[in-house]
Amino acid sequence: MNEHFNDLKSKGPLKVLIVSQKGGVGKSTLSANLSAYCGRIKKKETLLLDCDPHASASIWLNSLKPEKVEVKHHLINDFTAKRWFIGMRTILRKNLIGYDIIVCDLTWTKSMSSEFVKEFDLIVIPTSVSLIEIDATNIFIEHNLKKITRSSNGNYTPDLLICPSQVIDEELRSNPFDSRTFDFPFLLLPPIPSDPEIRTLFEKGYAFESGDCTSKAFKKVFESILQAGRLKKLKYRENINANPITKGHRANHKTAVFGEKRMPSRINGGGVPTSQKDNVVRMKKFDEVDKVKRILSDEKNQKVSWFRRLVSW
Repeated sequence: MNEHFNDLKSKGPLKVLIVSQKGGVGKSTLSANLSAYCGRIKKKETLLLDCDPHASASIWLNSLKPEKVEVKHHLINDFTAKRWFIGMRTILRKNLIGYDIIVCDLTWTKSMSSEFVKEFDLIVIPTSVSLIEIDATNIFIEHNLKKITRSSNGNYTPDLLICPSQVIDEELRSNPFDSRTFDFPFLLLPPIPSDPEIRTLFEKGYAFESGDCTSKAFKKVFESILQAGRLKKLKYRENINANPITKGHRANHKTAVFGEKRMPSRINGGGVPTSQKDNVVRMKKFDEVDKVKRILSDEKNQKVSWFRRLVSW
């Protein structure tokens, strides 16, 4: 059973959890439009698993019916942490077959079990850049996500992506996302500007097709998320392949770090370096890292502001 589930993690759908501990940060807008983008633009079989009581993302997509997107709204009424976790995990795992991408929209409460986040490849947290919101996001990650990484013991854990949302020009002048604020690894996504017009698109259109700078921002965020997902799956498959045949020994496996073009090294069970063919394959994989860097940086404008800074996983 575990081997089957591990295989689904490496080869199955990309699972993206979009979560926040409060409303008003664009979580459902991000969930609905990412799902529609994956189906309508990328032609991927996509499931929006809406676990939000308000079901805003479901209502939006059910009205528009984007191609290749299925919508399911699920709520677990038993909010004891253990039963909620078992119920949600069962729902998610029942939907692993038949989709390329699963997007889960979830508003977090204290009664939820942080074990649930281990079911996903990526966790996207939209947040405004106000100091109050940044502090709340930091506390949420510390209490619910960071301890998962600490207790993972090398097992598969999701990558954390923070998405600055509803950003105004004045907020771009300083960097609220530094090591003093977040002392854990994360990927900083491009910002989504504050735009009241997005609300008018509810049930009428898509944010990534609005034809203005905001639509470009959404597209950039979505492409970054998908590329991060590809790299996550790649990294997981490499970790599986790096497991030595000899029981009780771990292979030496170093992965790429954003900002550095570092070659992964892997030693097989006999201590012999991998073949030249493997190295050629890995060089191709580093092109994927470069794509992420290009997506998240504007090469035409060398003025680097805080939202273009890439934090390595």
